[in-house]
This record gives sequence, C-alpha cells and structure tokens, in this order.
Amino acid sequence: MGAASAALLFVTSVACASNPSKARPVPVILETDMGNDIDDALAVDLMFKAQDEGLLKVLAIGNHKKSETASDFIDILCTFNGYPRTPIAKSSTPVANNQARDYTVAVCGMKDASGAPLYKRSKKPSDILEPVSLFRKKLAKAADH
Repeated sequence: MGAASAALLFVTSVACASNPSKARPVPVILETDMGNDIDDALAVDLMFKAQDEGLLKVLAIGNHKKSETASDFIDILCTFNGYPRTPIAKSSTPVANNQARDYTVAVCGMKDASGAPLYKRSKKPSDILEPVSLFRKKLAKAADH
C-alpha cells in the first residue's frame, strides 16, 4: 500500500469512527504523486466516496509528480466522480520517478471514435494552481482544529 492510500485510509477510518451521520465532514487536502502506481488513483476514488457519504469534504488535491499528464488525470478523476470544481495544484518543483511508467499518459491520451478526448475534463491548464498558496488559502478559511 502506498503512502497516499495509507494516509487516506487512516483519515477515512478516523472520520468513520468519530463522525456520526449528523456531524460535520472532516476537511481533507490530499497531496499525491499520481502516475507511477495505482494507489493514488484509488485514494482519490475512496476520498470522493467518503465525501459522497458526508464523512469528508475535499478541499483540494495537490500533485508533486513530474508528469505532463498527472494533473490532467486528477481532473479526469474529479470530473468523473462528480466533483469538477475541486481545486487542483501542481508543484513547480515536482519529483521525478524514472523507475516506473506513468499510466496517466495513456489514460489522458485516449480518444473516442471522433478523435475527442475519451474522458471529460473540467479544467484548463491555467486553472491548475501552485500548491503552497492554494493550501494556505484553504487552511486559512478552515475552522480551527
């Protein structure tokens, strides 16, 4: 299990155990290295399922993987799960992983019969923000604790 999956599993477990159905959802910011293994995509899906159940409130998703398509793939996941307005950030100093293939390239490159992208996106490149300023803004708006 990757770090992103383990962290989200922990947060979801805590939220489920301590968040009765009428309680306020636990706010979450996910930082990921989407693309070299599937744990991050699974973490995003689980996070949105927990949001559907009222357990979590996704504030933002950040990406620190050096990839031309990872943030686009995150946008596809947000849009597919019904949360196209989820803010996405991309690090200006991303981490390279040359040891593993980047599956986001293949998914983002898929086309339908007319040649249009197979999976709907909601964001333009200019909508992808810088992580530190986005996360600070989201945390400043959040309630204490």
